[in-house]
Amino acid sequence: MRFSFSRVLLLIVLLVAAVAIVPVSAQAYQNVEMTVDTDSSTLGKIVSVTTVPEIGSYSVTITRGTDVFPASAGDSIEDGDILILQRGAYADISLSDRSASQMFGGGTDGLAVLFKKSGSSAGSADGQVKTLYLPADTDHEAGRVDSVSGSCYIKRGDRILPAKVGEIILVGDRVSCEDGSQVTIEFFSLGSGRTFSSGSVWSIETESGETGAVGAVMSIFDEIGKKASEIWGTLTGYLTGGKFDTDQMTEGAGVRG
Repeated sequence: MRFSFSRVLLLIVLLVAAVAIVPVSAQAYQNVEMTVDTDSSTLGKIVSVTTVPEIGSYSVTITRGTDVFPASAGDSIEDGDILILQRGAYADISLSDRSASQMFGGGTDGLAVLFKKSGSSAGSADGQVKTLYLPADTDHEAGRVDSVSGSCYIKRGDRILPAKVGEIILVGDRVSCEDGSQVTIEFFSLGSGRTFSSGSVWSIETESGETGAVGAVMSIFDEIGKKASEIWGTLTGYLTGGKFDTDQMTEGAGVRG
């Protein structure tokens, strides 16, 4: 069997990618919530980051809203941020209400840390948070705003967005309304709408236990793992005499930085 240089190079790249990605996708993260007593939206700052050579800069990431990016020394920690540490990675963080910095480690299973400002809210009624549980198989895009009367808001991470007709609702969002206002949201997995009015803040979660940005990040890693498994199966089949089908390599998996 003859190998062209380009095919050999492609096989090497795929093998390295599969080896680097699989350990990431196999982890079951421990979830921790850190509350910081401060009046500022900036809760602290990253002092240093220790990465895992096999993973590189994505050993430690920050999830902010729907964005995921590598964490670096000097980066701020904001209300609602989620710090994701892969197995073997570390981050030293200085929080504004503590005199000494605190070290977080990925341990053996990986770690997801949600940072919240003490008393942080998704609106004036945040102390009366209720939860709407959607079916466990609900997609991260859970629904869409169908109608709005008055002023209602969507809290997503550290951002508060005005509820507008057509706005997509994500798992982990919190919905609130000012006095005399209401919003109707069509939830895809329910096949019907729900109306929310003033007086309470509603947190949109699923019955699976993975919610908000953490759930989004976990789903990204799951997809990467699936793609890595497909690449590995194709690669090993080719090396043992099978045919390498380049048509199956038209799709790729990645993490937004």
